Amino acid sequence: MKSIPITYQKSKKWKNTILKDKVTNKTYTIFQDAGYFVIYEVNYNNGTIDQINRIPMFETYKIDVSNGYLYYLRKESSLGSTTVTKLYREKF
Repeated sequence: MKSIPITYQKSKKWKNTILKDKVTNKTYTIFQDAGYFVIYEVNYNNGTIDQINRIPMFETYKIDVSNGYLYYLRKESSLGSTTVTKLYREKF
């Protein structure tokens, strides 16, 4: 078994979430930064991370990945006081 030391995770802004894309076999993690969730891909070979995408943090939840796409739900205000939940899909 191979292990690689990782030091970047010591910041308190990392979410306790690991996203696994079962189609592409890639792994992602999430960092909170200045009102955004920043999605990083974890490199299995050397333990480094590469920024992939940024999404607004406010009212965003249920983040997932599949087949090279990022999916997330986001609550948005509609006409009047109605709140609408929308599903977003973004290509990496």
